[in-house]
Amino acid sequence: MNEQEYQRKLFEQLNMHDINLDLLSKWYFSILEQLRTSFERSSNIIHPRHRGDIREYDIKAIIKDIIPSSYAVTKGYAINNLSLISLEQDLLIYKKSSYSPFIKTSELEYLPIESIFTSIEIKSNLTHNELRKCILNCVSLKKLRYNNSNYSYKKEEGLNLFYCIFAYKSELTIEKIISYLNDYNKDIPENLRINMIYILNEGLILPAIDNNHHNITLNYKDIMKINNGYLSVPNLSSRQEEEFKALHFLLFLSLIVDLLIHDNSNQLPMYTNYVYLPIYWLQQIDSKRDDHEFIPKKGLSKGLECLMAYTEKCKKCGKEYTFYNKDLDEHIHNRFREQGLTYYDKTQEFIYCECGEAFNTSEFK
Repeated sequence: MNEQEYQRKLFEQLNMHDINLDLLSKWYFSILEQLRTSFERSSNIIHPRHRGDIREYDIKAIIKDIIPSSYAVTKGYAINNLSLISLEQDLLIYKKSSYSPFIKTSELEYLPIESIFTSIEIKSNLTHNELRKCILNCVSLKKLRYNNSNYSYKKEEGLNLFYCIFAYKSELTIEKIISYLNDYNKDIPENLRINMIYILNEGLILPAIDNNHHNITLNYKDIMKINNGYLSVPNLSSRQEEEFKALHFLLFLSLIVDLLIHDNSNQLPMYTNYVYLPIYWLQQIDSKRDDHEFIPKKGLSKGLECLMAYTEKCKKCGKEYTFYNKDLDEHIHNRFREQGLTYYDKTQEFIYCECGEAFNTSEFK
C-alpha cells in the first residue's frame, strides 16, 4: 500500500462508515431456515419422544451459542430448600459460574430454584391443550420462589423469573392464543404468568404495558410484569422480504440475553438448607403423624409449618374423608373442596359424616 492509497483509506475510515442494516435479519433468517428444515426432517421419526428431543436440541444449540458463557442450558427440574419440585422443564438457563446442580445425569439436572433465570418450553405444535400444559408448567416453576403457607404470591424484587415458549407451529391464531392467555390469567397471580411466546414464522407475543392493550415494550424489566394482558409484536418493517420475519425471532433471543446480562438478583441458595430442612421437616411429620396419612402434595410451607391432612373412614357407612384444619384464603378452601378435602375448625371436637356418625378430631393429632 503506497502513501497515496493509505491516505485515501484513512480519510474513508475517519469520515465514512460501512453499514449493513439487514445483517442480523439475514443471519437469523438462515438460522430459522435451518430450524424449519430440521423440523420437517424430524417429522419422519416415528417415536414422539425422540422427535421432540431433536427439536429441543436444535433450540438448545442456538440458545447456548448466544447467551453469555457464564450461563448454561439444561433440561430438568427446579427444587427449593423444602424439596418442593417443579414439573419437568425443557430448557433451563442458570448461572453455572455461581451455582451447581444437586443431581446431574446425562439427560437432566435438578437445580436450586435460586439459580434459574429463564425457562423455555419447546412445542412442536402449540395447541389449546398444550397451552394449558405450559401454563401449569410455568406456575409449577415460578411458585417455588415463594415459600409460604397461605399460597400468597406477592410481588417482591428479585424473586420472579422469566418463562417463555418457543413453538415450531400452532393450530391457533396469534389472536386466539392471546385471548386464551388473558382468560386463564384471571385465575393466576401476576408473578406466576407466562412472559413471552414465539411461534416460528408467525410472530411474537409480549405483555401489554397499559390497560387499553395498545402498547408493548421491549424493555426486559417491563416484560417481567404481566398485569395488562398480551399483544402481538407488529411487523417491524414495511418491507416484505422473508429475512425480516427473522426479526421477531431475534427479539425473542435478545430479550432473554438482556435479562441475563442485566440481572441484579442476589438470591443465593444455602445448599446446606436444602439438605437439612427436608430432614427436619420429615422428623416433624413423623412425630405428629401417628397412624394418619400425611399428604405432602396438598401443602406448601413457610418455615417449618406444613399442611397436615388426615384420611379417615367412617366406621358406620364406610365413606372415606380427607380432613385438614389449616386457615387459608377462601379460594384455596374452594379448590381443596373441589378436590374432595374437608376443612374443620381447630376448635371443633367432632365432625359428622353424612350418615350421622361422628369423627373425634382429637384422634387426628
